[in-house]
Amino acid sequence: MPIEGVKNTQVNPVIVVVATAVVAMMMFAGAYAAGRSATKPTDSSEYRALVSDIADVKKRTATNKARAKELTDEVEQLEEKQQAADKRLEEAKQEYQRYVPAGSVTDQPLTVESLDVAFDNSDGTGMRVHPRFVVRNTSGHIITKIEIVGDIVRPDGSVVSGDQFVSADDIRLMPGRTAVIEKVLFSKVGGRGDLFKPKHYYYQTASDSQSKDVQFGGDVTAKVIS
Repeated sequence: MPIEGVKNTQVNPVIVVVATAVVAMMMFAGAYAAGRSATKPTDSSEYRALVSDIADVKKRTATNKARAKELTDEVEQLEEKQQAADKRLEEAKQEYQRYVPAGSVTDQPLTVESLDVAFDNSDGTGMRVHPRFVVRNTSGHIITKIEIVGDIVRPDGSVVSGDQFVSADDIRLMPGRTAVIEKVLFSKVGGRGDLFKPKHYYYQTASDSQSKDVQFGGDVTAKVIS
């Protein structure tokens, strides 16, 4: 029993436990605050490594974006070049279809697009005429030589001077291209008003050393010497 007049000094265990917990919490809070105040997070190696990684990622992202733009521009340029090349190829195909396949020969590998025959001069001993042909290669060959044979005739058809040659040697007339074949010819007789009448021509190709003889079609008519 407790003695009268003497205070009970027994400590409640619950109070001791609570007090101990409070002290521990205060000590932890103090240590935490002291640690926070003594060490900066930005000074840690982990933080610096993270910052470096972020900077590296940003740099690589920017580089990739720039490269992606360059690649996009390159692709667009290549597409434009491809479209232009496709257009040129289609035009070339259409042009080529106007002529026969390479290696073949048509009945008329040369087409006469124009013929003019000018009176050059006369000195009393005869006359000089200047036939000028514009011919187109309608074959699939490269033509290297052309000799056009014609007669100088009167309007009634009688021959004034036969087998006159107008030639071009050592040429490279590509398929579809045109060339000018001209020469000044001399005739002992004849004059203005007579005609130059083409008869046939010889031609030679780069793949064949033998000349071939072709008669002109009906569309090539005599031309008045003027």
